[in-house]
Amino acid sequence: MRAVGYARVSSDEQKKKHTIQPQLTIIEEYSNQKKYDFIKGYIDDGKSGTKERGRKIHLILEDAKNDLFDILLIVKWDRLYRNLLEQLQFLKELESLGKKVYAIQDTNESLSRDIVSRINQEESERNSERTKRGLQGKIRQGIFQSRLKGYVKFKTPKSNKQKIKVDDVWGSRVTEAVNLYEQNVPWKDISKTTRLSWTTFVRIIHRPEYTSYVTDGEKRYPIAYPPLFTEKSRTQCLLRYWKEAKKKRDMTDTEFEQLRKEKIQELV
Repeated sequence: MRAVGYARVSSDEQKKKHTIQPQLTIIEEYSNQKKYDFIKGYIDDGKSGTKERGRKIHLILEDAKNDLFDILLIVKWDRLYRNLLEQLQFLKELESLGKKVYAIQDTNESLSRDIVSRINQEESERNSERTKRGLQGKIRQGIFQSRLKGYVKFKTPKSNKQKIKVDDVWGSRVTEAVNLYEQNVPWKDISKTTRLSWTTFVRIIHRPEYTSYVTDGEKRYPIAYPPLFTEKSRTQCLLRYWKEAKKKRDMTDTEFEQLRKEKIQELV
């Protein structure tokens, strides 16, 4: 395996007589111990981990892109960057190029993987939030159907943008099902009348998009298509649903509240 090393001391460390040589010695000895093919070392002598200008660390990425090494050796993680976000971005870039990073004196060998995993998770969450807000924005404009039973897609002749409108058949069935359930009609009778499945109905009453608003978790925004029932009706249906669920499962208040939260996350 082809290895390179990176060592850095800041100006303050130099003043305290902490030189660069001990780091290089540790790196080269570890490389020999592992029988790596040591290519070269990158040295930032007197460079701060927060000052980017002139740092040799940027050459590492260039050499990684040119496939000049397989693993980067450092003594400790703080030798790379003091800023965690910059460190995460640097490690992610190396990982995308198929390169490994190992900190010799930090005992957790999986730390680099954990760090990269953390930034991947954060990016995934940010992307998910952006996607969620984008979909909700489209819903508010009436140009996107997020699998809403009772609505259908259509395109306007002039703009050719996709919008949604109430389905003549299923729209009325959804409205009827909610009204009957609110009046405590047994579900078997509601299902026969409306031909809605129980699973579909539960999803419907958990989604605020049916009651004229959509939420991003903080604010409510009006939608641009007709609601199939009111928020008051949705609340009454949810109260009946959870009351029956608690009674059926014979649960304590604490167990019931935990289950309710879990199910809402699954359904919304």
